[in-house]
Amino acid sequence: MGLRHASGLAAALLTGLVFFVAINYLSLFGVTGPSSILSEEWVLIAVGVLIGYAVSWAAHEPA
Repeated sequence: MGLRHASGLAAALLTGLVFFVAINYLSLFGVTGPSSILSEEWVLIAVGVLIGYAVSWAAHEPA
């Protein structure tokens, strides 16, 4: 695993956790409820990781 891949994975995991915390914060105000698919922790983390990895990959891709 190269350093570029490792930094992209770390950025993706961090983005996943930030996404998870942000949605949980919004649930305090009733934006998401218990019946929403966004209340599932694994969905939040998975979506955040995918977004973070895609952004990190695109940022490191040569033009």
